[in-house]
Amino acid sequence: MYCEREMRVADEKAAATGPTVDPGWSPAIRAKAEDSSFGTRLDGGAPSSPARFHYPDLMLVVPQGRVAVELQLTPIGRRPLESILTAYALKPSIAVVLYLVQDGAIGDAVQAVAASLGLARPVHVQRVIFEFAGH
Repeated sequence: MYCEREMRVADEKAAATGPTVDPGWSPAIRAKAEDSSFGTRLDGGAPSSPARFHYPDLMLVVPQGRVAVELQLTPIGRRPLESILTAYALKPSIAVVLYLVQDGAIGDAVQAVAASLGLARPVHVQRVIFEFAGH
C-alpha cells in the first residue's frame, strides 16, 4: 500500500536515475516502460506535450494488479474526471479504480462518467459515512 506522497517520491527517484522512456520508441513499448511508474499520464502519453501526471490518494498492490483508491469528498467536474479515468484505462497495471465517496451525488457522477467512457477496467464507487465521536 502506498500513499500519494510515497508514489510521487518513488517516481521522482526513478526519473532521477535517467530516462527510462525513449521518445523514439513505439507507443506500445513506451506504454509498457511508463507503466512501471505510479503516476498516470493525463495527456495520453503524447511525446510532444509536457507530461502531466495524476496520482491516486492511495495505491494498493495486490497479485491481480494495482487498485487505485480515490477519496472523492468534493464534486469534480466532468472533464477532469474523464481525463483521470481515461488515464487509468490506459495504464495496464491498474486493475481496478475504487472511488470512496461520502455524497451519493458525487458517486453517481463518477459512475455516469465511467459508463459514458465505456471503460474495460472496473470503476467501483463505494459510499462511506464518517462518524466522529462526540459530533
